[in-house]
Amino acid sequence: METRAPTHEDYLAAGRGELSAEEFKAALPHATAAVRDLIFPNEPDGSEEWARAVMAACEVDAAYGCSGGIMEGGGFTVGSFSWNPGTEGASTYRSDMEAAVRRELLGTPLLYTGIGGTR
Repeated sequence: METRAPTHEDYLAAGRGELSAEEFKAALPHATAAVRDLIFPNEPDGSEEWARAVMAACEVDAAYGCSGGIMEGGGFTVGSFSWNPGTEGASTYRSDMEAAVRRELLGTPLLYTGIGGTR
């Protein structure tokens, strides 16, 4: 079932207004993918709760530079210079994304993975 993703107008109508239209558009693909991953094996149902979860995920992705968490846990070395982002005590893209999406979907069947589910 194909579900229409929320628009920036839906985002503003829901009382959220932190993101510009450009930021929302850039974050939307990462947000919908993150929500789909967390509700698997369920399918997006187009419900208000699903739309709110996508909007919350857009805000998280935008807070990380609309990156989809690309540098999460990564580091690099060039010559004698090394850079590795410290994760001790800091939240990560994945944990922030999961917390935001779960907050919006709590109590809905979208988080139900069936008997013996691993989530």
